[in-house]
Amino acid sequence: MLNALAPWRIDLGLRRAPGTDMATTAALRRHDQANDHFPEQVEELMGFLADNFPAEHPYSAVHAVPGPWQNAENRLAAPQVSPELRILGSSPYSAQLAARLGRPYAFALQFGEADVGAAMRLL
Repeated sequence: MLNALAPWRIDLGLRRAPGTDMATTAALRRHDQANDHFPEQVEELMGFLADNFPAEHPYSAVHAVPGPWQNAENRLAAPQVSPELRILGSSPYSAQLAARLGRPYAFALQFGEADVGAAMRLL
């Protein structure tokens, strides 16, 4: 919706870490293994945004609205621009994921232990 209102001005940043304290993380129903599935979740989100799951995928009949499916159903032209999906992170892991998915990478330099050199060499 924001992208429709302000084309070329909206980015979608995704990160593994919940970005908060442990109590809030628990309240958000995040569990210890939640980060293990982050790459698959990003790929699924990309599938929803583009509405391009293979026919055999369990979510092939689930459509994000607004999105390409709704435009086709309403006989509307596809939007000329979609939000830029970026991977956010402070580790080589996130940099590798961004490179593997062909997505831009935003490095969280504000973390004291962040290894910017290693992350940038991976891109």
